[in-house]
Amino acid sequence: MIMVIDDRMISIIESASPQSIGLYLYKDGKMNTLYRSSGLAGYLGMSDREFDEASQHDAFDLVTDHDRERAAAQTDRAVREYRSATIAFRVLDKNNHFVCVRARVQAVGEMNGDPVVLAVYGGISSENKSFENLVDNIAISIYVIDKQSHELLYVNAHALKASGDREYCGASCYKFFNDLDEPCPWCSLSSIRNGSAHVAENYVPPLDKWFRHDVFDIDWYGIEAAAFYITDITNEKREEQIKVKGLYNRILHANPDALAMFQLNLTQNTCGEGQSPYPSVLEQQKSGTADGYFEACADIVADKYIRQDCRKRFTRRNLIREFRQGKSEETIEYPTVSSNGIKMWIKGTISMIENPVNSDIEAVAYAVNITQRKKLELIMDRITSEDYDFASIIDVSSRTIEFISVKEEEKPFVPTKTTNYDEDIEYAVNIMSHEDAPKHIENLQLDKMLEELNKSGSYVYPFSLTDEHGEVHRKQMKCIWMDESRNFILQTRTDITRAYEEEQKQMNRLTAAMMESEKANNAKSEFVSRISHDIRTPISAIISMTQFAREDIDDREKLLEDIRKIEASNTFLLSLINDILDISKIDSGKIELFPEPYPFSDFIYKVRSMFEPLCAQKGLTFNIITERDGEACAVVDKVRFNQITMNLISNAVKYTPAGGSVTYKSESRILPGGEIRCRFTVSDTGIGMSEEFQKKMFEEFSQEKTENSLYGAGSGTGLGLAIVKRIIDLMNGDIEVHSRQGEGTSVTVTLILPGVKEAVTDTPDNEAAHKKNETRLIRPARILIVDDNAVNREIAVRLLESMGADTECAVDGAEAVEKIVRSPEFEYDAVLMDIMMPVMNGYEATEKIRSSNRSDAETITIIAMTADAFADAIKQSRDAGMNDYLTKPIDVGALAATLNKWLGSAGRQ
Repeated sequence: MIMVIDDRMISIIESASPQSIGLYLYKDGKMNTLYRSSGLAGYLGMSDREFDEASQHDAFDLVTDHDRERAAAQTDRAVREYRSATIAFRVLDKNNHFVCVRARVQAVGEMNGDPVVLAVYGGISSENKSFENLVDNIAISIYVIDKQSHELLYVNAHALKASGDREYCGASCYKFFNDLDEPCPWCSLSSIRNGSAHVAENYVPPLDKWFRHDVFDIDWYGIEAAAFYITDITNEKREEQIKVKGLYNRILHANPDALAMFQLNLTQNTCGEGQSPYPSVLEQQKSGTADGYFEACADIVADKYIRQDCRKRFTRRNLIREFRQGKSEETIEYPTVSSNGIKMWIKGTISMIENPVNSDIEAVAYAVNITQRKKLELIMDRITSEDYDFASIIDVSSRTIEFISVKEEEKPFVPTKTTNYDEDIEYAVNIMSHEDAPKHIENLQLDKMLEELNKSGSYVYPFSLTDEHGEVHRKQMKCIWMDESRNFILQTRTDITRAYEEEQKQMNRLTAAMMESEKANNAKSEFVSRISHDIRTPISAIISMTQFAREDIDDREKLLEDIRKIEASNTFLLSLINDILDISKIDSGKIELFPEPYPFSDFIYKVRSMFEPLCAQKGLTFNIITERDGEACAVVDKVRFNQITMNLISNAVKYTPAGGSVTYKSESRILPGGEIRCRFTVSDTGIGMSEEFQKKMFEEFSQEKTENSLYGAGSGTGLGLAIVKRIIDLMNGDIEVHSRQGEGTSVTVTLILPGVKEAVTDTPDNEAAHKKNETRLIRPARILIVDDNAVNREIAVRLLESMGADTECAVDGAEAVEKIVRSPEFEYDAVLMDIMMPVMNGYEATEKIRSSNRSDAETITIIAMTADAFADAIKQSRDAGMNDYLTKPIDVGALAATLNKWLGSAGRQ
């Protein structure tokens, strides 16, 4: 049913509608006004009369020409289809400014058969008017443009003023703004769709200005349009250009010592002229391209993995992408080798910026030598990675702790962020050794730490910590102030387990050494006491027996007995001194072996000649048993081998009563490698040793007290077995002892010695020629005695003259050399040379004599005569040019035998 509209209905509509409305009779495509709200005329700045005159024929007359046809067509369609429609259009106000209007139109009835249309207007309220005034007065140009036709639908006041208040209605944007006949080349309308937005910056050459376009897709009263917010950014762009130049200048001034600096255009792939004091570095730009520059830089990286990373990160594509994502700088640190072969560390930096004129991404690439800094970093890394479990900073004011460097294995046990220090203590205590926990809680208190730091500036304390496996580790915490303000504390924890354990071992070693030293001191005191006793005993006997000899001068029998006892005491004293010197030298490590071929026949001859008479004198049977494997000769130090053998046989003879026997059994086997296993056993039927004494028989001064061990026939120094054991150990040999008290003793020595073909023996066919009781020289001889001690010279003179020699003396080596040099050639048949003398010693004197320009310099016999009986002294004398060696006190038989050997020879051997 169609409602009939009359004056009464119009009055009802007017009173009921608070909105801006209009009621129109639609006839012949025209809108004849039946009613309008009073606010419509005022919104357009018109009086009611002016408004009515402008719309008296057709309300569409108020609509602009470009919008009228579209608005009329939309209204006609709505009326015919009897539905509502929203239309948008522009009208001109009194000042010829466009006003945008939105209206919802719908046929609501008939009048005289013609449709009556109700139009409800939007966008014409006072609030909307205030918003338009605000937009008109904002300092931004705003345009609304039809996306299809490019027609300007709206221009705010700021934009109109900028364009000279020209009429824009119906004009295209490209014609209105740039006087172009087609869309602008930079137009972005086509990219704005479906509610999207677009931001662009454009340079307009005719205006020499830059503009920022913020473009939004909108529905402009039913028209698909785009709203442009245009901002003049010319000043900002000028500032950016200044900023780019400033960037280059800042980099130049901030890095005056830069190894090189290059300007790059990443967009255009160019590399400009570089700056560097090193020609080889400037070679990196020879390609002229950014790509070539990056490749040249990668080629000089000395580390394979860093080089791969460099090639991956430093490409134009990657750098431009990172710049677009907001990163304006990229750095890399790498090792390289200079042209002179020096390894150095370089920090390369790329600083990027967009050129405001052409939007190219440009960059400055520069390199700085960071070798010294890298060394410090490596040192710090090594310290923190190897020495410290962690390093932390304590903020005193906030009572917080932050861990800045943590070993990988310690990371599960420390907080990853700043935490309350007091709470951290509670956690730390849970993983400490139980016995250390209370003390450590006290030491960890911040107040305690501050107290100690204020006293000395540092605070160090150790503690124990138990790991998850139950193992206890020793740790050390150290705290120091970080700065003068004393607001922060640097706290480090170090694992000192190894050092602690080593310290404990060292303490144990020191304790043991102290105990050993104390034991040694006691032994030394005992040694001195024992030596003092043992030396004083024979000296006392010599003094006493010498006094007795004076008293018995008229009793030949007693006198001879006194002299015999003096000789026995002398022998004992000499043996004691030799043993003391031997064991002292062995213990100090100064003894040296001098191995040489030792024919078995020579050795057995010495054994027989020494012990057969001695055993016969004592009433003992002496047996020698030999079991030899082949004719090989052992290579051994003769003196030390004799010392072992003679000592053991002497003991057997000494501690075997008359009627008993002493047996020397020698066994030798040639081993597959040519070595000789030399084994000998010395056995006796003597008094034997107790089991208790056998446990300490190789200790110094060990002697078993028996009825027969009084000073004299059954006594000794107590050093013999100790010396034997040490020499055997020095030769890597073994010694076995089997003994029972009252039954006897058996001692077996085994040595593995080098072997050679049986050497020629010097054992004489006529043993009588070597008898020690031979005290006459085989021919007259003139002998020079060289000794700084007057008594020794007197003894030597008497002995030699008793042998039939003519003698002459010199008090030192220098006088001896002078006498020989000034004497006729072959004046002296032999020289007895002491070693230790003032002015010039025996070695130097012998060397000067041998090097003198005399025909007898090489042949004169020089025999060392010294108290130094050690093997190295013998060797040194031979090296100096001496022919032979005699030890003091002088044995008359040995002296005669040695002189006869050389007096009977043809010259120097």
